Amino acid sequence: MKLYMHPVATTCRPVRLFIAESGISVEERLVDILAGAQFAKSYADINPNALLPLLEDGDLRLTESSAILKYLADKIGSPAYPRDLKERAKVNEMMDWINTNFYRDFGYGLCYPQLFPHLKRRSDEAQAATLEFGRDQSKRWLGILDSHWLNSTKHFLCGYQITIADYFGACLVSLGHAIKVDFATYPNVKRWLDNVAKLPNWAKVNEAFFGLVDSVSGQSFVSIPLAAAPASQQPRVVRCDAPDDARRTEVSLTLLGRDRPRARSSGTPKSHRSRQCRSIAQDRFV
Repeated sequence: MKLYMHPVATTCRPVRLFIAESGISVEERLVDILAGAQFAKSYADINPNALLPLLEDGDLRLTESSAILKYLADKIGSPAYPRDLKERAKVNEMMDWINTNFYRDFGYGLCYPQLFPHLKRRSDEAQAATLEFGRDQSKRWLGILDSHWLNSTKHFLCGYQITIADYFGACLVSLGHAIKVDFATYPNVKRWLDNVAKLPNWAKVNEAFFGLVDSVSGQSFVSIPLAAAPASQQPRVVRCDAPDDARRTEVSLTLLGRDRPRARSSGTPKSHRSRQCRSIAQDRFV
């Protein structure tokens, strides 16, 4: 078997980890995605997607890491992909959820636009909007992963035994280390990642990835949680108190150039509103 891969590629890491842990004999073929080698004719001829990984096993070619993991696990009869129909269905469910829900927003909406120039949006406004949406959605998915899929009772995604869903999920979720995601905010996720990181080959397989993490450690990122702004840039709410029989008007001034001022009014004429105002700092960062 041959595996076309790059050691830093997010979707190659789960396959390489499973191969290493399972002792499967595979010839690795390096495709230098950092130099654009995936677009070269020699590779595009066998994989028109121009993506990694690609597994060749005789006349079979597989191009999706989820499919490759399932194929390899079946090929060697690994307990990491249970034979029981219901247990296997839960593994499939978990892998699909990670791939179609979590990774779409976390990878392509938050991490990659900040890490790779060719995925950065064309304007600052578009980039900011993409990252804001990606961050908000990623927080939602991480919350669901933490409280629903994992909760405090599971060591791994599908219970007490590691499955290929953990190989797949841990490598995709750990991408957050590159943009300084604080997984301590999600204690069950952090505990799960720590459990998977105890695998004997985790450090070796992820050596190139953590080299990337170190290389961008000096950069600033939109991350989770979003760091609070300096006091001079903190959003403020200016409240104007009206007389007892009037209503209060609240105007939110973010001073960050992102939110538009909002005014809430109950209908009392301006002439009856108090001109006495007080400013209250309001932290909006989570």
